[in-house]
Amino acid sequence: MLLFIKLPLLILPDGERMAHSKKDLSRKKANLKARLAELEKKAKLDPLKRDKNLHSEIEDLKKKIEDK
Repeated sequence: MLLFIKLPLLILPDGERMAHSKKDLSRKKANLKARLAELEKKAKLDPLKRDKNLHSEIEDLKKKIEDK
């Protein structure tokens, strides 16, 4: 008897598909959260939001974390 496990697929730019395990996904999410924490420390030093790239990257990371 064969058991099939449904894994989330990642579609690469070439159109190839690559499955990720739950462990990989949780590790990726943890890395995103760690990166977000680093950027938020820098953002506290920039209250006037002069560094637009920093603040836009923070927004992007928050969206990615919500999706996962």
